[in-house]
Amino acid sequence: MLTESDAKQRWCPWARAEITDGDGSPLASANRLAAVGHEGPDIEWPDARCIASDCMAWRWDELRDTRERKLVNKKTGAEEFSGTTADTEWVLVNPLERMPQRMGYCGLAGKP
Repeated sequence: MLTESDAKQRWCPWARAEITDGDGSPLASANRLAAVGHEGPDIEWPDARCIASDCMAWRWDELRDTRERKLVNKKTGAEEFSGTTADTEWVLVNPLERMPQRMGYCGLAGKP
């Protein structure tokens, strides 16, 4: 699972970038420089990176709120260990804690 911003830094095996000659005429398309005779490390074209939720194959994982909560008395705010919903409520232990980031994955290869 990846955050959307992490996914956008990954290579997409399905993406293609156009390779042109000196006058701009298309020659081929590829997503790795080695595919067009580039010598050296096999690096990807920036245009061949994942586009995350802009892609039809992107799948969001179920969002889980994992922040810690405690049961408190509605009137006094004191922590409780049992009670009815009329008398108690669940509150965040740390109200300033942010919601976990939403995660997703490329659905072309199935769910991780």
